[in-house]
Amino acid sequence: MMIGVIMISGLPELFRGIGFHFADYLESIKSVIQALLNPRTIEYGGVGRTIFPEIFIPYGNTLFIIAVSFIGSVVIAFLLTYIILLLGRRFTAKIEWALSLLQALPDLFYIAFSQWMIVLIFKSTGLLIMEVASDGTFSSLGLPLFCLSLPLVLLLTKYLLQQFMDEKRKMYVEYASSKGFSELYIFNKHIFRNVFFSLINYSKTVIWFMISNLIIIEYLFSINGLVGFIYRYLTPEVFAIGTIMLMLPVMAFYELAQLLIPQKRRG
Repeated sequence: MMIGVIMISGLPELFRGIGFHFADYLESIKSVIQALLNPRTIEYGGVGRTIFPEIFIPYGNTLFIIAVSFIGSVVIAFLLTYIILLLGRRFTAKIEWALSLLQALPDLFYIAFSQWMIVLIFKSTGLLIMEVASDGTFSSLGLPLFCLSLPLVLLLTKYLLQQFMDEKRKMYVEYASSKGFSELYIFNKHIFRNVFFSLINYSKTVIWFMISNLIIIEYLFSINGLVGFIYRYLTPEVFAIGTIMLMLPVMAFYELAQLLIPQKRRG
């Protein structure tokens, strides 16, 4: 992981101008490695401004947004999936089609539409539901969290629906039904557990999906986050340390989940 980040961080020097500058690229990589070996010396935004501990503020903000959005989206997606399944097969196909249609809309649409709706409600009623932008502090969170979570809820709900339907067609469900267990019991005791294990394996993809959307969210809402920090003070060293700091908790979460949660079982 770190090797890949270091190699990518030096690419601007390799493709500088209209030619290839391989010697400059190697020198840039060397500089990044030296900086990572002594990270407290990394400077940003000018001479004498070291990146630590200043980077911990935007870093904490970004991790908070990711954690709240991820946990909230998973809970909401499971609740929506459960409700959809209770409605029966007659409605499931139509809802899956609607989810696919909503997923096809770009993330910028949800951001612009939600801001427009809040402004429209404020003009009509004088009630400001939530702030539509931040002034550079970490005070405006409601709308960014909503815009980050909504596409994730759609993605997870569609994924969970497909997983639940696949599980219901498997032999162990038919066997449990033949033993006299109710559909609700089989769903809660067996299917839910197996789908949850599948979601753990899918979680890395989900989190990277969130991070890609977070780039847009932080920029449009002027959030003092890590992604914005890297963009504002972009150098190979800042890019490398910021990217590694962002990737470490993601990889740690995934590896911990793999260790603590037992392997997917049937029945």
